[in-house]
Amino acid sequence: MRRTSGRNRRRPRLQSCVLCCALSATGLLALVHLAALRAMHEKPAVPEAPYVLAAGETEVHVVFSTDCSPYQHWQSINVWYSARAVGQRGPVTRIASGCAAEEARKVAAEWLEIDPTGTFRAHFAPAGALRGGTYKYSNKPSGLYHWLTTARPPPFVDPSRGIVVLIDPDQMLLRPITAALGAGLRPSPRKGELVD
Repeated sequence: MRRTSGRNRRRPRLQSCVLCCALSATGLLALVHLAALRAMHEKPAVPEAPYVLAAGETEVHVVFSTDCSPYQHWQSINVWYSARAVGQRGPVTRIASGCAAEEARKVAAEWLEIDPTGTFRAHFAPAGALRGGTYKYSNKPSGLYHWLTTARPPPFVDPSRGIVVLIDPDQMLLRPITAALGAGLRPSPRKGELVD
């Protein structure tokens, strides 16, 4: 009888666990996508009123940068759906860079259909190019700058009480992002970091 080491016996079990996790994650994404599509086609009888800031409340504006590919389009719908599902207060804006005029028109019309209140917004920016040449990821900084300087309606009701939260289109909200998110944090000895 041939003996195998304990390490070799565990390998098939580990591969099975990895495969199971991958299938579970794929299934979860498919369910979220189906829920987003369903929510997109459900029309409330009366559109919800846009959020209203309480006296002294800080406005949180969630922003994410995309191009006009179909892949990032459905990711954008998932961001919107997750923000709606958790009750995110404040606008959520997709900054779409480098879209052709026809693509921009279609996206703007769809966003208005999805959210007639205007809380979920689309901002169209030119394709970004940083000084010194092209760089694959230049759409995010150039698109954000374009949005901050040219957006209509403006990014904030009162700019002195506004916070921009920059996320990626493949992220989903699990709870609302608020100004209190950083409460209790203090500056780190290293510049630009916070610690609790």
